[in-house]
Amino acid sequence: MRRPVPFASFSLPRLAGPLLAMVVLAGCATQSLPLLHGGKVPRVSAGGSEFVVRYTATRAEATRVSPESRPRRMVMLARALEAIETASGCRVLPGTLYGDWSLAEAYLDCPGTAPQVIRPVLTHRPPIAPG
Repeated sequence: MRRPVPFASFSLPRLAGPLLAMVVLAGCATQSLPLLHGGKVPRVSAGGSEFVVRYTATRAEATRVSPESRPRRMVMLARALEAIETASGCRVLPGTLYGDWSLAEAYLDCPGTAPQVIRPVLTHRPPIAPG
């Protein structure tokens, strides 16, 4: 007959690695824009890459889900732009697409919606020396 293993035999350092891995991997499929919860999440192919595109009437986010060996950033952004416009049916506002090798975000110009006015927000205003 087996004796039960006491709880004290489980050490925290032994459990920390698998626990940390589970927490990190749980965040892999979450979107960064909180406005994009729910709704359709189409998968779109563009230029040989596959993207999951989330969008509202004003913003969009394309996450590359195809395994690739770190494509050039500008190539990925061009493919993401194509995926966003295909999935949303809207045009990406010029100068608003930004991102990296796996995630791109942009503002949209959708038919039937008021045009977007983008105003930069100063996050730091340096002091101006008198006179």
